[in-house]
Amino acid sequence: MRQRTIFEWNIAGNPNAETYAAGNVTSTLPSTSTSATISQAMRKPRDQCVIPDEDPGRALSLDADDEEGHPFDLMGDGVGDEDDGGEDEDDGRQQDAGSNKTMKHKTLPPAVKDQYDKHLEYLKQTPHGAKPQLYEINQTFWLPHHENFFILNRSGKPRPSQLYNYRWFYWDPDHLVEGGLKCPICSAHLYRHGFTHPRRVVDIQNVFYMIGQRHRCPQCRHPKSNEHSVTFNSWDPRIIAKLPHALAAEFPACLSHRNAIAESVLALMRTCFQYGMGSKQFSNCLQVLHHRYFDTLHAQYLDSILESKGNSDPSKTYQPFGTFENPLGYSGFVPSSQWLRGLYDKMIEDHGEQIDQKAAMCTGEICAIDHSHKITKQIVKLNGETVFSATLTVTNEFGEVRVLAFVATKAHAQFESALLKMRASLQMYGHKQPQVFYTDNPAADKQFLEQIFPSLTENVIPVEKYPTLKPIRLPDDVDISPQSSASGIEEALAKITCDLNVEDETSQIVVGFDAEWNVNMELRGATMPTAIIQIAYKKWVHVFQVCY
Repeated sequence: MRQRTIFEWNIAGNPNAETYAAGNVTSTLPSTSTSATISQAMRKPRDQCVIPDEDPGRALSLDADDEEGHPFDLMGDGVGDEDDGGEDEDDGRQQDAGSNKTMKHKTLPPAVKDQYDKHLEYLKQTPHGAKPQLYEINQTFWLPHHENFFILNRSGKPRPSQLYNYRWFYWDPDHLVEGGLKCPICSAHLYRHGFTHPRRVVDIQNVFYMIGQRHRCPQCRHPKSNEHSVTFNSWDPRIIAKLPHALAAEFPACLSHRNAIAESVLALMRTCFQYGMGSKQFSNCLQVLHHRYFDTLHAQYLDSILESKGNSDPSKTYQPFGTFENPLGYSGFVPSSQWLRGLYDKMIEDHGEQIDQKAAMCTGEICAIDHSHKITKQIVKLNGETVFSATLTVTNEFGEVRVLAFVATKAHAQFESALLKMRASLQMYGHKQPQVFYTDNPAADKQFLEQIFPSLTENVIPVEKYPTLKPIRLPDDVDISPQSSASGIEEALAKITCDLNVEDETSQIVVGFDAEWNVNMELRGATMPTAIIQIAYKKWVHVFQVCY
């Protein structure tokens, strides 16, 4: 018997619900079990999920038969339309508000439009030129929001659209900056030009919407119409860049062309990308969280109907809650992996100068240089040929990337200029020049690196300079005694202390002492506990392992 869907529960007024009576129960089981099935259905007003028996003759599907990567083919596709119908965000381009061309907006979902209209009525109650009550009294950017519990406990029949209950954010910094907003082009005072269309913002488990103001510049002329029709959204990146930092930090979203993502989600996405989770997996994580939130709302709606069932008219009908993707209902949206990847790439490009500056300020005393071929495999080809064959990376003593350069070949000339700039930046910021360079081909790279960094030749005595010297060897009568147990170490030390006259304060013995320990590069070169202690005395060399 199949499992009953959530839309077919036996709820009063649900037109999709089936009547649970003994005579109406249809069984797909053999006739011998029909009576037992009817009895079970009468006891429990829901269908039971019966797992079919395993078919021993069923053909097996081996992993080797599947195409590589097939389980990930459907990952990261996202849900919903990525065009939310808001105003274009053309990276700060001028908006032609006075042209004859009418700006066409995508039709808003009914639930969103109803809430948008109500919030506009609330915002329009503010007298012209006065600070909104939202800022003056409530001191918040978030428009009034009622939780679903209180909505469900109101008198009257609940509607699914009430539980969609999106959050709304109002952004008009013109009221919060002394002297009002200035035109980012000519610095003239901007004038309000009406409310913006709602802008959808993707949050961690749902979406919220933003309302802003459009501001017109009285001096700038549009290059096409030559009219004073240049307007800016209140969240225009150039306007936000000129706000006080404390105020700009309150803006909760990062904008794309016709969409947006919450700053908290962007921060989480950056962390996931940096620690191995790709855009496909992150898109699927968001999809799971958004569907979970939608299912929670659905369960709240059904529970409220069940609780009010005994106190309501049995003939009363309730609207179906709908599906996550329904454009006329909940209109759920989860961005695709391509959209997320594009937003991340844009953020990196926007902060490219700061990233390069941070890399240029890092130290470089102990460096490692190597070529990698992983990144270049992901770069687009030109006429079927790869543009770059490898990526040269130089890391410092803390594992920080000091140089990253795409090279066509492994020839030294391909990355000579990058190393010269590294030498110049180390000198500019007062850092020491490299003392050690690790490379996988010392014979070929030695002379080249010494020319770029003369510091590599300072205080270095080549071994071949003294070829006549004999290598040092321990005499045959000197024994090496390694000890790792407490008793063995104490016995070896007792042999040494026996030669010391404790009663004579002037008595002394001479030993050779050394210690070794590891260095944890993940903790920026922090030293670990002492691992080995070496004591040489007379004809013995004691090696104590005191830590693993």
